[in-house]
Amino acid sequence: MLMSKPAKKRHRPMPWVWGLSSGFFTALVLLSPAARAFVRITFPSGTAAFWPAAEADLNLQLGCPEMPLSDFGPCWDDVAKSAAESWNTNAEIFRFTTPPPIPASPCEDDASLDLVNTVAFQDTLCGTDFSGAIAVTISRAFSTGELVDTNVVVDGNLTWSAYTGPFGFPFDLRRVLIHELGHVLGLGHPDESGQTVTAIMNGTVSDLDDLQADDIIGVNAIYPGSPVGKLENPQPDSYISGLTVITGWVCFASIVTIQIDDTIYTALYGTSRRDTEQSCGDAHNGFSIPINWNLLGDGPHTIIAFADGVEIGRATVTVTTLGEEFLTGANGTFTLDFDGMDVVIEWVESLQNFLIKNVQ
Repeated sequence: MLMSKPAKKRHRPMPWVWGLSSGFFTALVLLSPAARAFVRITFPSGTAAFWPAAEADLNLQLGCPEMPLSDFGPCWDDVAKSAAESWNTNAEIFRFTTPPPIPASPCEDDASLDLVNTVAFQDTLCGTDFSGAIAVTISRAFSTGELVDTNVVVDGNLTWSAYTGPFGFPFDLRRVLIHELGHVLGLGHPDESGQTVTAIMNGTVSDLDDLQADDIIGVNAIYPGSPVGKLENPQPDSYISGLTVITGWVCFASIVTIQIDDTIYTALYGTSRRDTEQSCGDAHNGFSIPINWNLLGDGPHTIIAFADGVEIGRATVTVTTLGEEFLTGANGTFTLDFDGMDVVIEWVESLQNFLIKNVQ
């Protein structure tokens, strides 16, 4: 069974780790061409899983079969490299690497993490039954979503091979590992999240033997070649005053910064924005930073939003002040004729601005 929901954004990692297991099953499924969207693995903290450097080393411990493989071989580790390369070929910036293997086990507890991403056959699922799964990915991450350790456990009791075309017996290791490596990089099972989509990341194995469009969209949404996002407030060429909030959203970033003229500030990032789920695969994409425009002084000022140092939006605004950084002791209520209505506005000191009190 696939439990989907591990973690996302980050500032500083919190000193604890979330764990999650994602399994791949053998039950056949009927695939529909109607697609909605990929699904990201999300941890109990509500954030989605990702590798901060858009890269993951794989420690391949699958070994070789008694008879060399005719396809994708000769060894099981060669099959795993081919599965990793399928992701590498289609990902804009994410990369799997396969350095020389080191002794390590895919089975470890949270107290003894080796921070090595091991892929290996095992007779049990780290001491328990596979319960119908043919392979399971175990992911651990900081509460911010930054992955620190992922291991792929493949059922060594099954008969394996490597081939393309319809899925049958013996089992095809390559398509299974393509699926499991999708978990390693942060993708979950769309079919177990109410979605109907053609994807190798669906939770049951099928005749699909390689990545599909939805899988590719998924990896590139988590690790975009350029940030996907928007600076929403303030708007370009607008007039502004008082205390307001600079806001926007970005799908994925280590840090969002706001440059106001020549000064750079770090924004709060990762607040819920359900309206961005279709673009980003999750909702934790909002950023914001409060600002007292009086501090900037009257006249034009330029605001630029950056995601990991890459510009995602800018706006030049005209600031108007009442001549002080924070006006105190003032009050007043005024009635304006607006669009045939009497609109009553009132000075609000805490916002350094006028707000509508009522409409008559």
